[in-house]
Amino acid sequence: HQMSTEDYLFDIWFWPAFLVPSCWTVYRQGGVTTLEIQLQTVREAIASGTPSLKTQTVTLDAAQLLYQVCNDTLIQYNDNWCSPGRDGVGGEGLLWSDYFTLDHFEFWSPQRYQPAHRLVMALFDVLTSSIDDVDLRNYTVRLRSYFN
Repeated sequence: HQMSTEDYLFDIWFWPAFLVPSCWTVYRQGGVTTLEIQLQTVREAIASGTPSLKTQTVTLDAAQLLYQVCNDTLIQYNDNWCSPGRDGVGGEGLLWSDYFTLDHFEFWSPQRYQPAHRLVMALFDVLTSSIDDVDLRNYTVRLRSYFN
């Protein structure tokens, strides 16, 4: 079923073992969907005291697809999503929408058949095509490799 895309907020933090952490925020307000990605590096934090922030507009199709996947996967959330290991990638986030709200979820290096994997791959699939910053695109390719 295709649901209409209402205003929503989707936040997801990635904590990869061998990359800097990042926070991906997708929010839709007033018919416009925006993606913000923050990368925190030690050098940037010391120099400026704030993480780098990249902002992009997201197409309506991408926004609708991500909204659908968020709702479909996060409604299945349970404690089995997170069984931490040593090397890999941890994640946590939230979803606020009119349809469904989850104030906190977390996962650790999900396998291909798990809902968290589907959620993360949807994020990459619908959003990375709109990333025009070369450093950010390179970071995203490296982050995505944790989920292959």
